[in-house]
Amino acid sequence: MPRLYLTQDERDERLTDLHTSISEQVSRLTSEQAWKDYLKIAARFHHYSFNNQMLIMVQNPEARHVAGYRRWQHMGRQVRKGETGIAILAPVTKREVTSTPSDPMSWRDLGYKESPKPGEVTRTKMVSVKGTFVFDYDQTDGDPIEALEIRKPRLVEGAAPHGLWESVVDLIQDQGFTVHDVNNSEVIHGANGVTDFADRTVQVRRDMDAAARVKTLIHEYAHIALDHENRRDNEDLHRGVSEVEAESVAYLVGEAHGMDTSQYSIPYVAGWAETVTTATSVEDVIKETGSRVTKTAATILQATFPKDTVEESVIHEAALVTAVTPYQSVCAHPVGTPQAMTSSTSTSLTSPRKTKGRTR
Repeated sequence: MPRLYLTQDERDERLTDLHTSISEQVSRLTSEQAWKDYLKIAARFHHYSFNNQMLIMVQNPEARHVAGYRRWQHMGRQVRKGETGIAILAPVTKREVTSTPSDPMSWRDLGYKESPKPGEVTRTKMVSVKGTFVFDYDQTDGDPIEALEIRKPRLVEGAAPHGLWESVVDLIQDQGFTVHDVNNSEVIHGANGVTDFADRTVQVRRDMDAAARVKTLIHEYAHIALDHENRRDNEDLHRGVSEVEAESVAYLVGEAHGMDTSQYSIPYVAGWAETVTTATSVEDVIKETGSRVTKTAATILQATFPKDTVEESVIHEAALVTAVTPYQSVCAHPVGTPQAMTSSTSTSLTSPRKTKGRTR
């Protein structure tokens, strides 16, 4: 009879494999094309963490939408027999309660099947991570999901998505800045757009096509949202890093909206990463940058995609915490241990999850 449970050593080994895989993948993101390939993955999985984007990229770079085995069943689809799952990291959480939330020492664990007492408030706390498996839409059969069946069409060169400009203007105004058109680049010293943190203004050339204008607007919003002005003062932020972050946000949002991104130019990744003297490694800079880019782009995409077309039920990170079989579930290292904090992701994952053709 096959053994259903993994030993602690096997669980530790699998989690270490996942972390190692992330590190190996990150180390390859040192060319412009490799970075763009990552951003295309991030555009499809902007709800996911940087580490899980790396894991999806190394195992199935063509993946469109992923979910757990039972999540697909819940949506009327079945993972095909023999399909190999995509190994990712999922949070392990616990529930805590207290009657005095202002006192950090008063929180206690909520017991199994225990309900909060009257007057108590609850919170969910992440305590560790574990490995689990998800499957791409193209690995499943069953009821078609219209939003996933229709691939987003690419916009013609020079065209911008309807309403994207207005949505980004609203985000900029929410930050206390105003947006102004200028006649040409001469007014703003040869640039396409300029953010003035002192005057709290954003200026964009009006003599460009709609796509170039909205791309520039997103770039300038990224400078604001990523707090580049203060980070330059407080962290000795290299200009190359700030430009890569801003341009990467514009690329990711444009890619997610089907814009023509073929002419986007992102500075040479290895070059700017090596200039950051406060980091322990180039890989650390790349990982931190990728995490900030994804988070900022997700803010724009949440504001610009109509709610009925954002497939949050499919790709939201919370879906990773759905129930898994004993074979799928692997234990975690507590957050903060060396294994849990190592940046990593590898192509040779231990014992990939294959389905056995269970029926609905």
